[in-house]
Amino acid sequence: MTWSAKTNLSSCPDTTSIYSCASNAKCLPSVAIVIVDYNGVAETTCCLASVNAIDYGNYDVYLVDNGGNCSTKLQAVASTYARVHYLRSNENLGFSGGNNFALKKLDADYDFVLLLNNDTVVTPDFLSRLIESADDRALVGSKIYYWSDKNLIWYAGGGSSRTICRSWHNGFRKLEENYDDKGSREVGFISGCCMLIPSKALIDIGFLDESYFLYLEDTDYCFRAMDAGYRLRYNSDSVIYHCVSASTGDASALMNYYKIRNRQYFIDRYSTNKPLSKFLAYCEIAAGLLIGKYKSNSVKKALHDYRMGITGKVQEG
Repeated sequence: MTWSAKTNLSSCPDTTSIYSCASNAKCLPSVAIVIVDYNGVAETTCCLASVNAIDYGNYDVYLVDNGGNCSTKLQAVASTYARVHYLRSNENLGFSGGNNFALKKLDADYDFVLLLNNDTVVTPDFLSRLIESADDRALVGSKIYYWSDKNLIWYAGGGSSRTICRSWHNGFRKLEENYDDKGSREVGFISGCCMLIPSKALIDIGFLDESYFLYLEDTDYCFRAMDAGYRLRYNSDSVIYHCVSASTGDASALMNYYKIRNRQYFIDRYSTNKPLSKFLAYCEIAAGLLIGKYKSNSVKKALHDYRMGITGKVQEG
């Protein structure tokens, strides 16, 4: 089968010919793939179809229904795949809590866990390529393109700085033909959109920090991993496609609230130059207000909740 990404989310990859290496499966490291869904059945359906077509033979999928209102449909989709374990949370636990919900319920000892966004479509060899770069002291990430433009890069490895307390995507919004990027290398940041984690790290580092609820929990985990002596790697031969922000909307008020609030907590925890980090964070807020990217109500609530020490899920109203 020749895999081809579709531009329409309603058109999922063809899985009539399933890639498998079942005869070698017992020799491969075992992987638990965790996918969290919150009212994104269409995206999750395509994601599961693409995962079902991978050429890797030793994995299971743990699909978390994260307190959404489409449980019947989602459970029906999950039931069509033998490798998919459906898990239901009665409330929205956020990205970090949703992933942790599954990680705490794994019913086998896996060598690796893979955090994978539900609004992604993977290529058949993406996991095989990740495993090529993996070991028990390294986290690994894939190359990620935009779903809407298969030649436009969203993530090609990443970097980070504790001086300004930031992480970033290398190759962001660059065209593939204009970006020289081959092979596997160490990086300073791996996106939680697709992050392969050795199971040993869950013991050494722990789970994702649920105080963030949404956004910056992946950067936090990368910093904790590096502090614990783990390496971060990126493999450009492992490719997936991402429908960016399908679950919260592009530059939504909810997104901006968590970004602004969590940035303050993140700076308090990790910055080696807090005055500079805080100054840059407030400059970004001011610029966002000036160009209309941020709404004043979201900014006010985010900063108020930070000053009050409020973490986790935002309280509406």
